[in-house]
Amino acid sequence: PVGRCLSRTCIELSLVQLCLQQDPEKRPSASSLLSHVFFKQMKEESQDSILSLLPPAYNKPSISLPPVLPWTEPECDFPDEKDSYWEF
Repeated sequence: PVGRCLSRTCIELSLVQLCLQQDPEKRPSASSLLSHVFFKQMKEESQDSILSLLPPAYNKPSISLPPVLPWTEPECDFPDEKDSYWEF
């Protein structure tokens, strides 16, 4: 029973017991579970305590790209069309 539960473990256990009711008629709906004392306590916890569980933030090191070189036409020596022909 939730009324006699004071410790956090007891409150969590009561929520799990409600969720695991075998008889679907006795099992509470999701909306009624949200009014359980467990979720009320979760709302009361401050944002700071939740953020304290996260790893510290860090700045990504900036990536410096190499300078872009100007485009130059490739130098290719193609044979003259007159000099190149196919022999079959």
